[in-house]
Amino acid sequence: MIKKFLTVLISIVLSLGMIAGCASSDKTEVRTDTDSNFAQSPGDVAKPTADEAGSFAPDVDPGSAEPSGKKIIYTANISIEVSDVRASIEQISDAVASLGGYVAGSNFNDRDDRVSGSITVRIPPGKLDEISDRIEDMGKVLTNNLSSQDVTYDYVDLDARLKNAQAQEKQLLAIMEQATLIEDILAVRSELGRVQQEIEVLKGQLRYLDNMVDFSTVTVALTQTYVPKSPEADADEGLLARWDLSYIGTGISKGFRNSLTFVVNAFGFLFILISNILVPLLIFGAIVFAIVFIVKRIRKRFGKVSKKASPRGYTPPTIQAPSIGQPSPDGPVSPTVSAPPKKDGK
Repeated sequence: MIKKFLTVLISIVLSLGMIAGCASSDKTEVRTDTDSNFAQSPGDVAKPTADEAGSFAPDVDPGSAEPSGKKIIYTANISIEVSDVRASIEQISDAVASLGGYVAGSNFNDRDDRVSGSITVRIPPGKLDEISDRIEDMGKVLTNNLSSQDVTYDYVDLDARLKNAQAQEKQLLAIMEQATLIEDILAVRSELGRVQQEIEVLKGQLRYLDNMVDFSTVTVALTQTYVPKSPEADADEGLLARWDLSYIGTGISKGFRNSLTFVVNAFGFLFILISNILVPLLIFGAIVFAIVFIVKRIRKRFGKVSKKASPRGYTPPTIQAPSIGQPSPDGPVSPTVSAPPKKDGK
């Protein structure tokens, strides 16, 4: 009787949980649809009107604080040409730290006389305009793109699902306290584990959205100004005068380094190849050597056997054909007369 009661109770709890989840989703959709300022086109990222400042949708300017529940993720991409890439990366890092942000990653490349680098920073949305202005003052801006993503609906939906899952968890814990049979306890525990796993997943997704909203992402690509020629050189002078001697010397030294690197890499590749095929070659060589050795032993053994079969000093008899004119033991042999040789021309 108790088992049937618990089974019915679990079914009722799960049904109520599903109904509550559907109701929460419907409520979220109604709230979203009735808000006239919720949906934005890609071009509406910049500052709304003053009448909209007190509504559910806040001022979407990344330079202002978000007073209400609007969830906007801002992403900026800036490409700039500077005189010193390494120094500019350090300046950006210091500026971001002073504004309450942090560096997510950076890299520096110096290859083929082309110096470049990049840095990705996370900055509070209220400081996005300020850090953009500081970066633009460092050199020549090539591109500057700002994009936004409204995740308010996703956030509200995840929050409603989390509350629903937490309510199911409380109900299942209460049912487990009343369960007495092992089968019922195992069934409730299995369902409770599934619900708790869902809760952790939803919490992780909410934390991710909170982090993306609280810190905007700014990616800066930096290239260094490339000047291969001497600024004082005259265009009518010779090649050596028109090109900076230090640049030529640097190119020659790099050429030698590249040649040395190629030789080292070639030998390294050869050693790697030998090490990879050494074991198969040894095995194959051992097999060939064993076959040759066995064949030689077999030939040597058969040679000894043939010598033992014939006694020493024994010479097989030879049959000599009878010559012409001598009587044959079997009877007279008629002599054969050969014709005389013919002379030339007859």
